[in-house]
Amino acid sequence: MDLLKLFDAIVAEHIPEFIDIGVVRYAKTPHRYKERRSLSVKAAWADFEVILWDSGEVEFGYGTEGEAHERTLMVTCEADLRELVGRFIQVARSWKPSRLPG
Repeated sequence: MDLLKLFDAIVAEHIPEFIDIGVVRYAKTPHRYKERRSLSVKAAWADFEVILWDSGEVEFGYGTEGEAHERTLMVTCEADLRELVGRFIQVARSWKPSRLPG
């Protein structure tokens, strides 16, 4: 099972939702040892990013310069990827920094 290709397809299904949140950047990056995909959404209130490596390792981060949150996860199947993207959308829509800038 190619997790990266599945992730490409799942992300494509949700592009309108990502655009509603903010500026979207999706990159397919070959790496010397491992390939990866990165999805970032820059909203007015925070930045959100998920990086998926071909090994199934996921780096999930969000926040502002002064308040960052990061997690490392593993995905192994399509259901895991769908849950990851759903969680990403949920966090991006609902999370607000504890302090507003300025």
